[in-house]
Amino acid sequence: MLRGLGSTIGCLSLLIVLMAAPAMADLESGLEAYDRGDMKTAYQAFLAAAEKGDAEAQYYLGTMYLDGFGTKQNFAEAAAWFRKAAEQGDADAQFELSNMLYWGDGVPVDLKESAYWTRQAAEQGLAAAQLALGDMYYLGEGVPMDLEESARWTLMAAEQGDAEAQYQMALNHYYGEGVPEDLAEYVRWTELAANQGHFDAQFDMGEIYFYGDGVAVDLAEAERWYQIAADQGHPDAQARLIEIIGKDGPVDPALIGQWELYAHIDQQWRRWMLDIAADGTYSFYDNGTFGHSGTFEAKDGNWQLVSQTNTWTDGGSYQMPHGDVFNMIGSLGPGSWHRVYQ
Repeated sequence: MLRGLGSTIGCLSLLIVLMAAPAMADLESGLEAYDRGDMKTAYQAFLAAAEKGDAEAQYYLGTMYLDGFGTKQNFAEAAAWFRKAAEQGDADAQFELSNMLYWGDGVPVDLKESAYWTRQAAEQGLAAAQLALGDMYYLGEGVPMDLEESARWTLMAAEQGDAEAQYQMALNHYYGEGVPEDLAEYVRWTELAANQGHFDAQFDMGEIYFYGDGVAVDLAEAERWYQIAADQGHPDAQARLIEIIGKDGPVDPALIGQWELYAHIDQQWRRWMLDIAADGTYSFYDNGTFGHSGTFEAKDGNWQLVSQTNTWTDGGSYQMPHGDVFNMIGSLGPGSWHRVYQ
């Protein structure tokens, strides 16, 4: 009896493998097409595999409908395919479905079900879902408000390196929300997030050294962090730099940061980058390659640049239609420069 049962199980296993093989081939074909930018072929391949029950293909098919790649955008279809994959345990699909339920994209808003699928993905270790579940417990959305449970899930994401979760853990320790107040932990988590490019954390690192929160006051280190945040367009960091360097500094505070301009030269488009610091220094890049650096002064609608790398000098006038655009008249900037947010 047992011997016969073993043979039956073996046959079923072989049958499952044989049935899965075509779906796997379709999935691989879809991924290859997607990588080379052939979205219509990718869509058809994902559809074929998804209809055979492949969870990963169902997830990718959902993303095609969600983004309108290879087919017409259709949130309801996206949600339906995400649900099929989610029910098979695909963590990415579970999280996508939770987001659609949260925002009401293609399905009615249902915060309780959104929290359910967020938890399913979070329990599989998906950092974004862990952070989202922490937010849900913090706000009491779909689950009871619980600051300790919020901090517990946020910590899981932070320990996986999620910058936003690290910043949230920093704030939790600063305000004592769900965890004890602890300035040392506040500084530690803030620095981890800042080192990953989180510009609010970078600004807060400046504040930490400016005011001496958990560290000794260090205006040079504060200025360094403010400059990093200002380069990403953080307005409070730009204001702090002026406060440290002085209101009569060499650069209009509105110009501090990174700017880009696409210049058409020799029948080619080139991406120019100009990084302006509050201390009156600059760096210029051409298509990602360092070009030159030196001093840059800009006040009251006039600017002057002197390169310390080569003999380049330039100057002229500038206007700012709004905070994210400034127009320079001069050899360096024949057009409108746009602020870069990293």
